[in-house]
Amino acid sequence: MTRSRGDEYAGDSLLRISGLRFSFDRNNPLLERVELSCRRGEVYALIGANGVGKTTLLNLLNGYISPTAGNISFCGRSLVGLRPHLIAQLGVARTFQTTQLVGSFTVFENLTLAASGAGLLKHGQSHSSLHQTESDVTEGVVQRLGIEHLLNRVARSLSFGEQKLCALACAVVRRPTLFLLDEPVAGVAPSAQIRVATEIGIQAAEGRSVIMIEHNFSLVRTLSAKVVIIRNGRVEAFQALSDVDAATLRES
Repeated sequence: MTRSRGDEYAGDSLLRISGLRFSFDRNNPLLERVELSCRRGEVYALIGANGVGKTTLLNLLNGYISPTAGNISFCGRSLVGLRPHLIAQLGVARTFQTTQLVGSFTVFENLTLAASGAGLLKHGQSHSSLHQTESDVTEGVVQRLGIEHLLNRVARSLSFGEQKLCALACAVVRRPTLFLLDEPVAGVAPSAQIRVATEIGIQAAEGRSVIMIEHNFSLVRTLSAKVVIIRNGRVEAFQALSDVDAATLRES
């Protein structure tokens, strides 16, 4: 098992959200007194109707926006007030609905950039040695996601689904402790969705935690993810998808 940043924190509860509130204006909070505790090696699926604050919650967790009130504790340290790059350095990786790859870079260069951002490339390393570094850092993620044939392609030339796969690979090579994934299989071909599910399962089995927004309930069921419903600004946690009522699933 590879070591992740944040492994020095031994407690099972990796992330604690307490009294979290976010509002675009004083009178209409989008999120209100959110309470949630996430354990190591678990997969959590955020579901809920459009506009209830699922992406906003991820944005709060990785520092893109700041809460109006409350606290976010990761590995025993408050994340409130930290910039996204500092939160990333602590071991939080984020993917988005629309991918954040560098369009003019090849897939390989994007992977190298992600590894470098995680401090996995040595200062002054020669270009000729990067292929070995890529192999070491990814530990097979390129092969597992089936993107070997894309390595020399410029990112902006890829289909949306291919970009999503490459974005996930970039997140994995950062070796985070916590993944924040926004609809990881949206736009991905059904055959590749199986690879995504396998990769997420591998990361969880190695002790990393995953919080994902996902409308694909087959993926949620395959990963035995714990379901977290956002409704009326608050969260409701369930052990399994089967515990969620049909009406909630229809609107999610």
